[in-house]
Amino acid sequence: MMNEKLYQTTKAALTQLNVPNDLADAASRIIATDDPSQPNLGRSPADTEVCMQVAQIINSQKGQPCHKSKESQVKSDRPKDGN
Repeated sequence: MMNEKLYQTTKAALTQLNVPNDLADAASRIIATDDPSQPNLGRSPADTEVCMQVAQIINSQKGQPCHKSKESQVKSDRPKDGN
């Protein structure tokens, strides 16, 4: 089940940090559907890779002026409807 408020908040924050929209959307869906009762929060290796891409983008911007990143190709196992 997707936590819609967490999804919206996370996507807004990632977008503000200049994470490409498709990557921000995918990572936000992953985070909003995390299941604390599952190992690794129920994340697949593809989900983990998406989150690592976001972390790399944010970390690469430390100490630099904000800039728009290029759109990237994102593949996550999480469905767009959050189920």
